[in-house]
Amino acid sequence: MRSRWTKTDDVAVYDARIFTLHQAKYRRPAGPGREPEERTYHYFDSCDWVNIVPLTPDLNVVLIRQFRVGVDDFVVETPGGMVDPADASPLAAARRELREETGYGSDDIVPIGRSHPNPATQNNSVWFFAARGVRKLGEQNLDPGEDIEIVLADLADVEAMIAAGQITHALVLNAFDFLRRAFPEYRR
Repeated sequence: MRSRWTKTDDVAVYDARIFTLHQAKYRRPAGPGREPEERTYHYFDSCDWVNIVPLTPDLNVVLIRQFRVGVDDFVVETPGGMVDPADASPLAAARRELREETGYGSDDIVPIGRSHPNPATQNNSVWFFAARGVRKLGEQNLDPGEDIEIVLADLADVEAMIAAGQITHALVLNAFDFLRRAFPEYRR
């Protein structure tokens, strides 16, 4: 087993509201055939995120379509967002984000997994939830700059949507994988 690297310095160099860019120095310990070495790295300090797979009683998935500046296009996703400081837990954030982005809610929201979106450059986690038996509770309550269209899709059609390139967001693909593992009965 390799020895843990030692952080020798860490400085916030840029704050972009949704993340802070850090410059950190690490010392890699000596090992077989290598000398110790100190290197500078950059990483994004970000809050945790949530991603929810909302399922209606008849197994329709409440998806959303929204514009994403990173790819300069509209993307089909599951609802999700940041865990805000006011959220008591990732589950509380999941309930809030589901309601805000879709107008849907559920009394049956369960955790189905957790992952690191990109541990090479980010320090946060994504918490995944399945919301079963969702129902429309009201209208969307979108944040400034959000423009979200609701897309209902039969759960049985999701695999075809993924295969056809209609769902490409890596975290959404991760969410459906966690859903299949947590609830084998949803595999169709």
